[in-house]
Amino acid sequence: MQTIVEQPNRCSRSAIVKLPLYVLVLFLLQACHSLNIESARTLAEEGRNVAAAGSSQIFVSDMEFRNAREAEVFMHAYAGAEKPDQILEDYKSIMLELSKRKTVFTNLASLYAIFYDLSSNDAPARIETAVNNLGDAVNNYATTLSSAPFLSNESVTKAGAIAHAAMSTRKKNMIMQSSVLIRERLHRLLKLLENPLVRQQLVTWKMNLAQNRAAVAQMLMSHGVLDATPLLNQMGSDAGLQGAPDAADIIRKNTRLSNGLEQVIEYRMQNNLLAIDKGYDATCKAIRELIHLHEQLEKGEPVTVSSVRQAIVELQSIAEQLNK
Repeated sequence: MQTIVEQPNRCSRSAIVKLPLYVLVLFLLQACHSLNIESARTLAEEGRNVAAAGSSQIFVSDMEFRNAREAEVFMHAYAGAEKPDQILEDYKSIMLELSKRKTVFTNLASLYAIFYDLSSNDAPARIETAVNNLGDAVNNYATTLSSAPFLSNESVTKAGAIAHAAMSTRKKNMIMQSSVLIRERLHRLLKLLENPLVRQQLVTWKMNLAQNRAAVAQMLMSHGVLDATPLLNQMGSDAGLQGAPDAADIIRKNTRLSNGLEQVIEYRMQNNLLAIDKGYDATCKAIRELIHLHEQLEKGEPVTVSSVRQAIVELQSIAEQLNK
């Protein structure tokens, strides 16, 4: 049996060398003596935080797309046109991408939870299953993007066998091999997310949805079925002001006031979409930093978490902004 492992003298880089299984195990025995178990726990905690923040960001992005899809249906019905089946199908493909991506982050969270346990207890069977679950999720996400799978079924089987064999030795060996397998999958996920075609698809559609959602909100407000008072209250809150009881009627009768509020609505919609873009970038950054932590761990270096924590805070902040 053969597999892909790191070069014996560098644990942190993905140089492809094929070695028999027993040679891999011997390599792990020699290379892992400097691995710090406390650093592994820290890495696992940051990994769980990244997975949670990334999943939250995907959820609020998904809600934005669902709202935009409903706005599209409303606009066509209001204009007396037929339901835009092709446009809705395109929206569905974006929501499928978000759903598959969320599954990846859900499995990533589960894997890091077990990776944390592994730094305290021997859990070879659980970590093997979790590694394979993450690999499957990344493969499914790649298929959604019409990209080649990360691992073939044969490779997944080999990875599981190698993980099981290596993990039957010492705790550090289990942690080292698990880290390598996780890092390989993170590399593949990052490559998928950084694909310019995937990103361009999202950006193009976001421009359309911002316009559609703003147009629907403006139209409903002009017909008096949406009350602009809450928006006025937010704008006047810093000065201790709130909307007058008949504010909505005044706005509808005053073109300049209604135009001003319509611009605020459009501005807010655009800001939400910019936040989704920032969240996408922050997700990529967080994964990139996680990969770096794995490299540090595998080289026996102390893990430095400041950068990954900054990305986590950014993701959490964006999710809070979109949830308002």
